[in-house]
Amino acid sequence: GGVQSGAQAASKKSIDALLEEARLRLAAAPPPESVPSAILSLADNITHALLVDLPKARLYLVENNGHGLRVNQDFYAAMGRSGFGKTLRGDLRTPVGVYRVTSWLDGKTLPDLYGAGAFPVNYPNSVDRRHGRTGSGIWLHGVPNDTYTRAPRSSEGCVTMANADLLSLRKFVKPGQTPVIFSDGVDWLPKEEAEAQRLGFINRVEAWRAAWSKKDTEGYLSFYSPQLNAGGMSYSRFADHKRRVNAGKKFIDVQLSDLSIFKYPGEADTVLVQFKQDYRSDGFKLVTRKQQFWKKHADGRWLIVLEEND
Repeated sequence: GGVQSGAQAASKKSIDALLEEARLRLAAAPPPESVPSAILSLADNITHALLVDLPKARLYLVENNGHGLRVNQDFYAAMGRSGFGKTLRGDLRTPVGVYRVTSWLDGKTLPDLYGAGAFPVNYPNSVDRRHGRTGSGIWLHGVPNDTYTRAPRSSEGCVTMANADLLSLRKFVKPGQTPVIFSDGVDWLPKEEAEAQRLGFINRVEAWRAAWSKKDTEGYLSFYSPQLNAGGMSYSRFADHKRRVNAGKKFIDVQLSDLSIFKYPGEADTVLVQFKQDYRSDGFKLVTRKQQFWKKHADGRWLIVLEEND
């Protein structure tokens, strides 16, 4: 309460950061027996996902144990100096979206800034590119070895964790497979409600698949939005292409597997569906990985606005 020296005044910023970190660490835990609404379903071959609640500086390790989802562990995690919602290169913000870990970089090969190591993620993804977002080099990484953690808003856009916490994730994270969700806010649902939402969306995807397999071309096309972007094709080009191809087929059989479903953060009423698609018809077969973005339209229908090979 007295006169501060220059050194004391300069340290106020550090003290404020510590107070904000303490407040975030003391925040209430998720309700018991609840699951995050951001992840409706994970493919059987995906054992874990990383979910980061950016405003609350919390990273959740979500386990897919064959009997549904559950939070295995949670950790303090800091974000970019300017907050979240990255749009431009150099804006010091952490992106919001669904990404995938691409590799593991050992800290011994990196500058000390990155501590024990780093998990790069595939920012910018197709949604980011569609919105014209720029930048690159978004990682989940450690902190300098003489540091325990960093302030809640302190990086150039990456998510940072204590080195010991980061290393504890290594056995759960599979590069090229493990999803990383950077969220602008995590909602929690009772397991029964989450299961109802999961089944509801699985049924939508199954209806889309069944219409295609039955060569019900107009029924199949009814699942697509007039604003569709399908591999660079507009709805009209896509519809013309499908009508022409399907008319020449004696049979079509489409099977799906490895289905994952996410409520896409930062995008109102948007769901990301990822799966392996096994397409067979007379004289042709193809197995691909595909992703679709479904959006709820004003009339209440969920329609596909973006479809592409993953």
